[in-house]
Amino acid sequence: MLAVCLIAVAALPAVSLRAGWRARALGLTSAVLLGLAAVMTVYVLSEDDYRHDGRSRWNVYDAHVITVIAILVSAMAAALAVASIRRRPPTWVVPLLGIVAVSVNFAALAEMGN
Repeated sequence: MLAVCLIAVAALPAVSLRAGWRARALGLTSAVLLGLAAVMTVYVLSEDDYRHDGRSRWNVYDAHVITVIAILVSAMAAALAVASIRRRPPTWVVPLLGIVAVSVNFAALAEMGN
């Protein structure tokens, strides 16, 4: 999922150069980033496969702050992509926030692994 998000946000500036493709690309990017937030939420709330004792990853690992930040940044990037359909911010704004969202999600996953 992280790779799909990175590809979506990295390809956005190139795809959005065509007039008709801008809204579609931003909508798709928004859907992908919302999907990242949803998958991260489900992953964190699911049972930890390593321990098999019924506890969620949220309860097992001490990565609460970075996980909440990761989910919020992903949702904010998706909201910015939707807002950018009507207004035209600089081309680099949505991809930059998308890359930050993917990076923070990766950091949260790495923190849960330690």
